[in-house]
Amino acid sequence: MDGLDRITEEIKKQAAAEAEEILAQAKEKAEAALARAKNEAAAKRAEAEAAADKQVAALNAARESAQALRRQQIMLETKQDVLGQTLDEARAAVLALPKDQYFGLCVNVAVSYANAGEGEILFNEKDKARLPEDFAERLEKALPSGKKARVSERTAPIDGGFLLKYGDMEENCSIFAIFRDRRDEFVDVIRGILF
Repeated sequence: MDGLDRITEEIKKQAAAEAEEILAQAKEKAEAALARAKNEAAAKRAEAEAAADKQVAALNAARESAQALRRQQIMLETKQDVLGQTLDEARAAVLALPKDQYFGLCVNVAVSYANAGEGEILFNEKDKARLPEDFAERLEKALPSGKKARVSERTAPIDGGFLLKYGDMEENCSIFAIFRDRRDEFVDVIRGILF
């Protein structure tokens, strides 16, 4: 080999060595960049998974809260329905009391609502027709001194009970009005028994 060929060969060897070193460095940099990219991707994926888990947990909590609220609403509606039905049944039971008990109750109510002076009691047509003969006498004995009430010839369009009139003043002592006016009190009693 002559000198020129040797120099050329030497240059080629040096060039090949430099190229290998450049390739090795490039490969090393590429692997490092790839490792960084994988780490960044893994970190971003972990962040995204954590955010998704957090969002799913929040949605589940919201769903459970909404379900609990709906259950409470259904329970409240059911209790209100039961209370309303029980009040209606109690009112119907009062209207269906045997004659003596029913008119005994009317006497007690009249005593509670009577005013000074002379008033008149108006029953509905059904109750007036079944009024016991001794009702006026029982009422007179039960009323305190200075308070009087007589059974009117007129009737009132009420479900049961009576209207108590003193001139222009009228006390609605119908069974419906008593249950309406004392509803909260009755509901408390029923609630205590049922719930």
